Amino acid sequence: MKSVREIADFCADEDIKFVKLTFCDAVGQQKNVSIPAGELERAFEYGIAFDASAIRGFENETHSDLFLSPEPDTLTILPWRPEKQRVARILCSVRRPDGSIHECDTRSLLKKAVREAENAGLYLSVGAENKFTVYGTDSRLFPADNAAYLDLEPEDGCCDIRRQVCLMLESMGIPVNRSNHGLAAGQNSLGFGGMSVLRAADTMMTTLTAIKVIAAENELYAETGHITYDINVSGDSGSFIRSTAGRLAELKRFFVPGGGAWKDITRMDSSSIKVTAIGANPFIALMLIIYAGLGNDVGSIYNRLPKPIADLYS
Repeated sequence: MKSVREIADFCADEDIKFVKLTFCDAVGQQKNVSIPAGELERAFEYGIAFDASAIRGFENETHSDLFLSPEPDTLTILPWRPEKQRVARILCSVRRPDGSIHECDTRSLLKKAVREAENAGLYLSVGAENKFTVYGTDSRLFPADNAAYLDLEPEDGCCDIRRQVCLMLESMGIPVNRSNHGLAAGQNSLGFGGMSVLRAADTMMTTLTAIKVIAAENELYAETGHITYDINVSGDSGSFIRSTAGRLAELKRFFVPGGGAWKDITRMDSSSIKVTAIGANPFIALMLIIYAGLGNDVGSIYNRLPKPIADLYS
């Protein structure tokens, strides 16, 4: 869907009553403003205001009101919300009152990096592996099972969680091409096939929400441990791969607030590379990989980040 009219008709046909306008703060925490579906036309024309002073990475904004501008091709129904009077989600860019993109909108930062790669004749496809751990809860957290790598039920106590997550994502147009129990107790893995860079980052954010929702519905708790990005490159792939690999040690300077960091390169050949990030905002993670592959040293990459985000990630 590309137009407001198409979206309005879709909402009417699908009994969608509310739409969550969703975006990320600088560290990858998803935020949203919910509006009645009838307000979508206003949202597209003018944007929906929010107080940026309370959002991490935006809090130094002198004039605190920023605006959410919906991206029409990202509308999807949320399958975990009621089946009647339904709720949908649409991803948004963050804009200033004059309509310009805010420099701390990490999704827009990734879009810019992708454009620079394409201008250099490089086209990237990204697969991903999302590893997460499921915990039981009482007065403390404990792994939901004691299973090991690739175990079956009954040892694998998380198989139903993975099944529900896979079905939920499939209903949102996000196919999971494999799932299994991970190495550690309560650990799980979901694999995703190749997609565009931006869609990969969007998918990781949606997957994180789906995992947490399903865990909570089962009176459990889940958190993502790390994401491995399997990046295939067409164009001058050899240069991109060598440059990314050579700068991984420098990229490790970019620690993620809360303790996350770059982990490792797990595979590399002439046209692809696998890079693992722990706890990172997917938009920032993929942006840094692209700029490293384009030959930027860590100082140049740092200077490309707006100061509020650079201060968080330095």
